[in-house]
Amino acid sequence: MRTEIFLMLLAVGLGTYALRALPLIGARRLDPAGKVFRALQRLGPMLIAALLGVSVIGDVRGYGAGGWLPELLGLGAALAVQRRFGGFVAPILAGVAACALGLTLLRSGGG
Repeated sequence: MRTEIFLMLLAVGLGTYALRALPLIGARRLDPAGKVFRALQRLGPMLIAALLGVSVIGDVRGYGAGGWLPELLGLGAALAVQRRFGGFVAPILAGVAACALGLTLLRSGGG
């Protein structure tokens, strides 16, 4: 039984690694100019900022279409900082800060 669990965890780990590594390897081979690779690099901080933002925000279904405001602000800020300064930490921090600002605006604006 323990061997089966170990093999299952190993398979999940290898599958997760493959899902992350293969697109980057393929992007380098198929796109010598590096446009796809740079887009994938920008995607990482945006996705982490979005995940952090959603986990902080919680349930905003009661706000209707305005519930998307914090996420859009966070993703926009993360993309802007990534394009301007590069790096990994600064875009995440900017995205989470913008998401928190959007949440504050959403909740104070008559939520």
